Amino acid sequence: MCERRPGRIASLPQNPTALLHRPTVRSEVRLTLDRAREPDDPDQMLATLGLLAMAERYPRDLSSGERQRAALAAVLPGRPDLVLLDEPTRGMDPFARGALIKVVAALRDAGSAIVLATHDAELRDALADRVVTVCGGMVTEQPAMRT
Repeated sequence: MCERRPGRIASLPQNPTALLHRPTVRSEVRLTLDRAREPDDPDQMLATLGLLAMAERYPRDLSSGERQRAALAAVLPGRPDLVLLDEPTRGMDPFARGALIKVVAALRDAGSAIVLATHDAELRDALADRVVTVCGGMVTEQPAMRT
């Protein structure tokens, strides 16, 4: 039997541009914090993801990798119970990938469930407890959970 409980789901699509509508990167993060009723400072997440210098820029004027990080910063505050990430490292440089791994690992370690769709083996190896391989819409491999 399932027990239903209140919680928050954070979702980052493969192309996050559709998520970015606010006038600044900082206001994107602040909106999520306000909705989650979290007092956190948006600059903490921006600094972690290397976006503090871009906090007052219009998100759609950023590069592809910067937009990806801005969208991630916008959906993750508020300690979500479930995090859905579709190709989250798309367009990111090695520094940004490392920052993303750090942020997502911290959420996982704090109890958030992470569902990740990726071709990035480094990201998979850093974060996954369980890996399911899908090819042509079919599960082709589902090894035992990692310990």
